Amino acid sequence: MNLTDFFNPARWSLSRKFISIVLLILLIPLASVGLLKEIENTLVNNLRENLLLSSRLIGNQLVANQTWFEDSLLPDSKEFLGKELFVFPLNQSFELDGYFEDGLDYEVHRQTFSKNQSSFAVLLGSFERHLIVSIQVNDQAIIYPKVENGFVSDQIEIEFKTQTGGYQRILLAPQAAGQFPVKINNNSSSKIDWRYKANWVATSTGFNVELQFPSGFKPKEIRVVHQDVDKQGLTKFQQIVSSSSYDLNPLVWPSQGLVNYFD
Repeated sequence: MNLTDFFNPARWSLSRKFISIVLLILLIPLASVGLLKEIENTLVNNLRENLLLSSRLIGNQLVANQTWFEDSLLPDSKEFLGKELFVFPLNQSFELDGYFEDGLDYEVHRQTFSKNQSSFAVLLGSFERHLIVSIQVNDQAIIYPKVENGFVSDQIEIEFKTQTGGYQRILLAPQAAGQFPVKINNNSSSKIDWRYKANWVATSTGFNVELQFPSGFKPKEIRVVHQDVDKQGLTKFQQIVSSSSYDLNPLVWPSQGLVNYFD
């Protein structure tokens, strides 16, 4: 067989054609594996280069905007005995309904405070320049206040200090579940402040409370207190559980610069 016949499939024998087809079939997956490995190497290298570029860009932004870290630091004091409370950024679908479903991503960070058999758990978020305080209370029996009867009832008290050092005390004691007015206590008197919004929801284990601060209010420290009573007609609280036994809890706010950058 001359060279021309060797490369002319029309002149091949049946056995040679069969062997050629088998070899071709075997070479196809081998070639495919090699091609896939080349594609994989290319994709990995591109991903590595993109990650390196992104890390450099983020690093440059963090170096150039060091105030982002200062915005989220703890208050400048070493005398705090309370436990820090962290404020988490909430999404745009937030509703003040008492269930805090819009903050489910942060539920693992809810902080619990207890004393004897009583306890409550706090989770704080920021939404459109509002501070949102979510409180889940374990309570055997909810006692709502009665008008002018002189007896104590279940209530939540929130103390806080502003960035300028001012002190305020909020009283949450609705006469029924649902939305209710928020009272500000000043010395021995109290008055409704309609800038605050609150919702109280009864649950199978007690009740939930959500409180929305006025726009722009950014407390530096805060303390949450549950004053508990499980029977009608009492003049003293049966149990008092606080988020801090001594000082107010320092708040750790999210850096708005970091939130905006990573959004």
